[in-house]
Amino acid sequence: MRVRSRLNPLLLVFAVLAGCSQAPAQPATLVAWLDCVECTPAQLDAVKALGDQTVPDFRSLLLSGPSDTRLASERQRLKVAYQALKDYERRHPQNSVQGTEQQYVDQYLSQFALRYRLRAAKALGAIATPGARSVLQDAQKLNNLPERLRTEIAIALTPPPSP
Repeated sequence: MRVRSRLNPLLLVFAVLAGCSQAPAQPATLVAWLDCVECTPAQLDAVKALGDQTVPDFRSLLLSGPSDTRLASERQRLKVAYQALKDYERRHPQNSVQGTEQQYVDQYLSQFALRYRLRAAKALGAIATPGARSVLQDAQKLNNLPERLRTEIAIALTPPPSP
């Protein structure tokens, strides 16, 4: 009886640790891919390895862009960046900042949203399962997509060259 009571907590701790070590991998992998500055093939391979489990997330990103929460976070980051530029401009008047804060935020926020959508298309193309391809094909039928996104979807749907 004594061995059993000592063994169960150890198994429980092991099970919890094993479960915790697996849970953050998916979100961290997706975030690393979506937010990479100079994306590497290894980052895309890591997303590809997650397979169909990520297709719903990438579908949402492809069709709608980042979540409202993520957009709000990026909007705040851009406002802080603009203020830093204005502070720099005050110390270095020869380096003037063009446009208003709102113009700056609008320009870079739309680029940010498009980048997420482009990365979603590329990820779905790399995953290349029937479910991933179906999402790309459905998106291709939409009329309101930016041209760069249409191009990325077409590239993602192109089969890889045969060896």
